[in-house]
Amino acid sequence: MILGIDTSAGRCGVALVSDGMVLAELSEVMERGHAERLFPLIEAVLQQAGAAVQDLKRIAVCTGPGSFTGLRIGVAAARGLALGRGVPAIGITRFEAVAAGVTRPQLARSTGADDGPTESDPPASSRSQPRSLQAKVGWAETRPVAVALAGRGAVFLQCFAPDMVPLAKPALVAVEALSAQPDRDVRIGDGWSLAGLTTALASAGHADPAIVAGLAAERTPGALPAPLYLREADAALPSEAPPVLLD
Repeated sequence: MILGIDTSAGRCGVALVSDGMVLAELSEVMERGHAERLFPLIEAVLQQAGAAVQDLKRIAVCTGPGSFTGLRIGVAAARGLALGRGVPAIGITRFEAVAAGVTRPQLARSTGADDGPTESDPPASSRSQPRSLQAKVGWAETRPVAVALAGRGAVFLQCFAPDMVPLAKPALVAVEALSAQPDRDVRIGDGWSLAGLTTALASAGHADPAIVAGLAAERTPGALPAPLYLREADAALPSEAPPVLLD
């Protein structure tokens, strides 16, 4: 079983995936309070699936970009759970998760196809029935993919080849810079609307924790996940000198 966690962008979401099936998933919209809600959601998802922490074989977490506090909470929780269980912790960027939610139609409810949850979907508690994680099929585009995620007064941008291999490192760009992106790119993400540009495929800007877990199932474990920060923290540093440490 793989536990997927997303606390990157105004949400706190958890999903449990096993053998190509999403066993349970819960998500709450929130700007603050991830630390208080994350572990209760994990416990609820495990309970719904009739599973225990001891059943987890991997922990997957969305590493951002996104909220500084949210990212730290999600990554720390994933690393802590993985350390306690002695299993791999695997990080998936929000660029990868958002792109996979559109370019890889791998998520389907047991009653039919589904491209993943959107803002208009019913509450997560009513979407917790099992869903199948289908193999990569149906993506016939041969153009590069450009993922633009809305930030505060700017946009997070990363471009991928048609097979989703990164063409460049993720970057923080001005909203105006999106107009300079090649027209041939397949536009994905919620950042394009900030520049008055349409997307070729409908896409929200949040990461589905089930997709995060599904992508982690394919990854070879490596370095521990770390938050992907592309901008400076909004909080100002204190003007006073730090206290002197006594020996």
